[in-house]
Amino acid sequence: MEKIIIKKDLFCLPWTQTILGTHYRGKPNFMALAWLTRVNNQPAMIGISVNNNHASNEAIREKRRIQCECPFS
Repeated sequence: MEKIIIKKDLFCLPWTQTILGTHYRGKPNFMALAWLTRVNNQPAMIGISVNNNHASNEAIREKRRIQCECPFS
């Protein structure tokens, strides 16, 4: 699959299903995001919501790094 670069002037709603990737306790961890939105254009920033009880939340706070995947068919 070829990587798609999203330009700063393009943001579609409704957004496709997005997968959040983190590393939790040394292992890859993925979860489906229920909420995602653009919060800034320059620099490009997105906002996500992750429940405090999820392992992904702990991984984000510990590593301060995420990966968002938007699969297309």
